[in-house]
Amino acid sequence: MLAYIEGTIINKTEKGVIVKNNQLGYFIHLPSPILEKVLIEQEITLYLHQQLKEDISDLYGFETFEALSFFKTLLSVNGIGPKVGLDILSLPPDKVKSAIISEDENYICKIPGIGKKTAKRLILELKEKIATAFDLTTHANTSYTAENSIEEEALDALLKLGYQRTHIIDLFKKTPSSIQNTEDLITYFIKNA
Repeated sequence: MLAYIEGTIINKTEKGVIVKNNQLGYFIHLPSPILEKVLIEQEITLYLHQQLKEDISDLYGFETFEALSFFKTLLSVNGIGPKVGLDILSLPPDKVKSAIISEDENYICKIPGIGKKTAKRLILELKEKIATAFDLTTHANTSYTAENSIEEEALDALLKLGYQRTHIIDLFKKTPSSIQNTEDLITYFIKNA
């Protein structure tokens, strides 16, 4: 399974881009906010979700591990496929998460491919997961610097490993400034937990 790619965009369509990596081109579907800002010949780094079905293999790309995790969480809901998942991620993720937590069916129904029934199912199945895993109440409407983005990715990974949010954040406050990427931050945390 492909999980990550670095390469050069060699073509762009309405649905995605072709990324050249080691003399191979991969077509990768992207959420519209990313697709609108990328350019041909631009270097790009994406976290990938590979969707395998019978004779079809599609790739979906995301700029952050958090966006990829949210996409996979959305796909866990019956009736939400990759196309609808991308449409959901075309909206600001914090607003979508907030709408799910506050049970705002009207906002969710604005997403193409989602009716009342699917909106209710989405809320029912994801409200708890999003409230705990993404802790929207603490991070709503906060703009993140690159350092916080790294911390968010590490936080998400560590929560999935079973660590407590408060313990993670307490240790993050003591993190040396020399740590500049997610992998090093996770390693630091595990060694010092």
